[in-house]
Amino acid sequence: MDIQTLQWSTVASLPLPLWQATATICGDRLYIGGGFSTGGSSTKSVVMCEVKDLLQSQPQSLATRLLRPSSSPPVWKKVTPLPVIFSSLVTFQGQLLAVGGSTTRRYADSTSDVMQYDATTNSWKVISQMKLKRNYFLHHFFLPSTLMVCGGDTPDGRTASVEVASL
Repeated sequence: MDIQTLQWSTVASLPLPLWQATATICGDRLYIGGGFSTGGSSTKSVVMCEVKDLLQSQPQSLATRLLRPSSSPPVWKKVTPLPVIFSSLVTFQGQLLAVGGSTTRRYADSTSDVMQYDATTNSWKVISQMKLKRNYFLHHFFLPSTLMVCGGDTPDGRTASVEVASL
């Protein structure tokens, strides 16, 4: 949306349908991942694009892409999938993190892992653990170095607990 005119415009579509996904901007890149995709199945997929490239892109119909393939590189690029489903992507102190999540669609299989993405090796590694295993939670930042995680689903059910981490 253009803030001056309050008008919306369309840019390049995602490479796959997604809903209830998580997104964050890290540096000059937009990362979108997780959630659900075609057929209602949960996904670990993560896609990334340069924000400036996305803002300058134009949408193309499938027919147009098939008849006149673009010579320019695609706006969206796939990165290594999330290690778990329902993880929240977070940018914290300039790093892309995946917080919490679950190994299956059951709350009992929630994880407390905080994983960091390394763009150089295109891989995720565990760097910390929350005190509580959780997914589907709210996260927020206060102060430059503090991450707050609120509520969510845990192996014991829904929680109102709040955790604060200084990573």
